[in-house]
Amino acid sequence: MFTALSSLLIILALALGGSGAAVAAAQSSQPDDLLYGLKLTSENMRMEMEGDPADAYQLALAFAERRALEIQTMLQGGGVPPEPIQARYQAQVEQAIQLALNQPDDQAVQALAQIKTRLQTQEQAMLQIHAGGLPDVEAALVRTRAMLQERLQWVEAGLIDPVQLREMLRLRNAGGET
Repeated sequence: MFTALSSLLIILALALGGSGAAVAAAQSSQPDDLLYGLKLTSENMRMEMEGDPADAYQLALAFAERRALEIQTMLQGGGVPPEPIQARYQAQVEQAIQLALNQPDDQAVQALAQIKTRLQTQEQAMLQIHAGGLPDVEAALVRTRAMLQERLQWVEAGLIDPVQLREMLRLRNAGGET
């Protein structure tokens, strides 16, 4: 869905006189905005072009934080984040963890500690959101909180033994689990 929409938005941006301005404008867009697909496409391109593993880790962590804030904003407004956005958030958290683990053990532990702090902050923000009796909002909150708790467990395990977490994720990825 996002690919076709993103392509259309890029073509539209170019036709309207400059992709740079459109991409810049898209950076503050939310999932229900017209330029959101362009924002995601620009993020994908930035990740693909990043050559330094440490910078790629920081970028993945920043993008995961963006998704967390977008999800929080939608939930606070009584909206339900689309499933692709929730899945992208989870994938970006996992990508940050994986990129952290791709570093030497001492640097991996430092990166995992940073991820732990960010995930704890995101979890606390999600705990402050009230569903207001809306079952769809409550379901999205429960799903997001559960994902955060599980990824925090991964990170805590990695802080103790990064080699074991690398192996767990390797086996998980090889088995196709989500």
